[in-house]
Amino acid sequence: MRKPILGGLVAALTFAGSLAQAEDELPSTIAVTTYSTTAAGFAQMVAVGAALQEAHGVNLRPIPGDNDISRQAPLKQGAAQFSSTGFGVFYSQEGIFEFADRGQWGPQPVRLVMSNISDGGIGFAIDPEIGSNDPADLKGKRVAQIVGSPALNLLAEAYLTYGGLSWDDVEIVEFPGFGAWLDGYVNGQVDAGIAVTDSGTSAKLAASSRGMTWAHFPQYNAEGWARLKDFAPWFEAKTVTSGNEVPSGGLPFAVYRYPNLVTYESVEEATVYGFTKAMAELYPQYKDEAPGAYGWDPERQGLSYVMPFHEGAIRYWKEAGKWTEDDQANQDRLLERQKVLSDTWAEVTGGEHADEEAFKSAWAAARFAALQEAGFNPYFESW
Repeated sequence: MRKPILGGLVAALTFAGSLAQAEDELPSTIAVTTYSTTAAGFAQMVAVGAALQEAHGVNLRPIPGDNDISRQAPLKQGAAQFSSTGFGVFYSQEGIFEFADRGQWGPQPVRLVMSNISDGGIGFAIDPEIGSNDPADLKGKRVAQIVGSPALNLLAEAYLTYGGLSWDDVEIVEFPGFGAWLDGYVNGQVDAGIAVTDSGTSAKLAASSRGMTWAHFPQYNAEGWARLKDFAPWFEAKTVTSGNEVPSGGLPFAVYRYPNLVTYESVEEATVYGFTKAMAELYPQYKDEAPGAYGWDPERQGLSYVMPFHEGAIRYWKEAGKWTEDDQANQDRLLERQKVLSDTWAEVTGGEHADEEAFKSAWAAARFAALQEAGFNPYFESW
């Protein structure tokens, strides 16, 4: 009878030692920017923070932001070490949309830590009164745009593209932030916009007097998927089985990973390693404490994506036996892509330009040509 007890004691001591090592690598306070307080990403970081405080006495400070710029600016300025954010971070890597501002931004040296991969998904919430789940039937309807959030706006545009539509085919209703569009829907000002199935965002819409439903993206619509993949090749087909107004059989969605935990290249390797390790090893403590938090499961992680990982995160994933040769090859190629972008940005910003529009045109053309010449898909010719 002694062996199980001894084995359990050894396992407990090993886990305690592992957590102590992670604690040694962590600062006393960690700041993480997130989506607004009504979003799943904010609730998830609050749950992670509670686990961190209990295990290590580390204070995690979530900083809510309504758009991509407000979430990433504290990271760039060094006021936060991490951001739990959406796909706008990819646009910052590419130096496009709002991140083409030569006074403030340009291509950013962002690094992944891990991603939330849940059974829910980000999707196109629509008014049931439309009477259809086909994005094509949104023609002439009111669709939300979020000021300063190219990721959400491009996501909505991709969904319209699946239906053979563009922004020109709908009535655009602008909102200053993500929470504002939710209020706008509840108040009858808009008919469709982006929400997350297993979060407070869709719960708010579903609980409104209008109710809500989801647009569908079935794979049998080959033409729709061809349009979508041509527009944004990082989208994936997924049967979403969790969330508000999602039936037990699931719904056909088009998704990308959300949220992503990211940092900057300049953040200390020890800090990123310690936080990655804590996120992975404290997972059992926070996975059931917020909607969708189970998606941070270290066993769900895919370590080859469209942005490179931080060396501190790679250190942990190697120790965990999850980093492969293919992951490293993808990492090396992505670092090369970021160098091409950075070098090209430096060349263009060093030139003379009549005004901001002339600069942005020059940057778009130079970026596209440089990426193509280096063998990369530019994804965007203009924006």
